[in-house]
Amino acid sequence: MDFGLSAVEGRGSVRVVREPRSNGGRAVVRIDDPQAGAGRYRFDFQWQGPGGGGWSPGPPSGRGPGRGGFPMAMRACQDSVTAQLNQSGYPYVNFTSTTPDDHPGRHDWVIGSVTATRRFGSSMFTFSCSVDFNSGRVRSVDVRPLRR
Repeated sequence: MDFGLSAVEGRGSVRVVREPRSNGGRAVVRIDDPQAGAGRYRFDFQWQGPGGGGWSPGPPSGRGPGRGGFPMAMRACQDSVTAQLNQSGYPYVNFTSTTPDDHPGRHDWVIGSVTATRRFGSSMFTFSCSVDFNSGRVRSVDVRPLRR
């Protein structure tokens, strides 16, 4: 089984403490943070079973990206959404889903949902970004409150 771990966001370091192949298929990840207090941590963990089985993130069906790839496009979209919500007074942003939109006619779009928190509570939003998947440049971003 091949796997990889890379830190995306957060203080300190992240490492694999127990590999999935030696722990009944479960991985144990340790985050070491040298500072006290709450923090937000994001990391990418990818794995693939013997002979190509298992799971690894990859492009959705349909047209794939160029040199930049889906991860770069999704990260660029998340950065744009975070900036827009920060400007609207939401300093804390937590992405609950982010995915390339592969519906017909929607190539080069990233969609998802996010929870944003400010002083007096949290709100949920949906978002969509038009992203050049070759360069990672965000063409447009639309963030809307989720109506319940």
